[in-house]
Amino acid sequence: MIRGILLNNSVRRSLRNLSSSAVLFNSVVPLDLTPDAAKSNPNSIHPIHRKHPDDRETILQQYLSSGKFTFAKDKEVASLQELKRCMEIVYLNKKPLIAIDFEAYERSLKKVTEIGIVIYDPDLSKGSIFPIIKTFHIIIAEHIELVNGRYVPDSKDKYIGGLSNVLSLSDSKIFMEQIIEKYINQREGAFVGHNIGGDIRWLQGMGIQIREDIEIVDTFKLYQISRSIGGTLKGILKLIDLPHGVLHNAANDAYYTLLAAIAYCDPNMRNHKDLDTYKTVAKKSTSEKRRESFATSAIYDDVTKVDELLTGI
Repeated sequence: MIRGILLNNSVRRSLRNLSSSAVLFNSVVPLDLTPDAAKSNPNSIHPIHRKHPDDRETILQQYLSSGKFTFAKDKEVASLQELKRCMEIVYLNKKPLIAIDFEAYERSLKKVTEIGIVIYDPDLSKGSIFPIIKTFHIIIAEHIELVNGRYVPDSKDKYIGGLSNVLSLSDSKIFMEQIIEKYINQREGAFVGHNIGGDIRWLQGMGIQIREDIEIVDTFKLYQISRSIGGTLKGILKLIDLPHGVLHNAANDAYYTLLAAIAYCDPNMRNHKDLDTYKTVAKKSTSEKRRESFATSAIYDDVTKVDELLTGI
């Protein structure tokens, strides 16, 4: 469903929703390693019953000093430094995370058609096992008639979170500036994105000022620490077995990118999915990449044996 919001007073109502409401989705809840288990066996996986508020810092320190990492040759130090930086931002659960994604018209990439904004504020989720996440899907009014589909799927009308908001470019700028001011400038939050450089450039192209010292978590770079090639959003979600669908919608992509960042920065998940060992990935042909990009159907295995299936539980 699409809701048109073209007036400044409506933008202000949307801004008030930043404080008054939140959209909840099924999400990845980071699990922790017990300090004793991590000390005796860094590869063991155990949930922890938190005893004091500094548990995450202790767990992260033990994880990073475990010496279990086998990253790409000549990139070991840089890879571990980047992983440490991102995990301190995400796993320690102290900073607001603002995931952003832009979709543009495939025949003129300067024309933004959608903006997805997803906000995780750790202060709202204190004491909860379920993260509270706010999501916003904005369709740019000036470009609402532009439709993709030749080179990338068009999912503009397939936002899975509820209502889409139609805003003018000027009102979209106001909305984004207020989010940045509240969560980034005032509270030292971080941007999260997948190959986020392009999204930052689109923000700047809208005339939005971005601090040079802003903290950024890029899920594409996190993936590259572990694997040789690839790294589409769909690919990184499949690698960690995170259920997903209807990609190439800006808000959906931003939401899944946030979940991916949480997963890739969680010590337990990294152990479980063997993300601390660099692996070479086979190249895919152009036709395979295009087929995967547009694929929406499920993959069936009609010869599955129950014994084989039981090994995965």
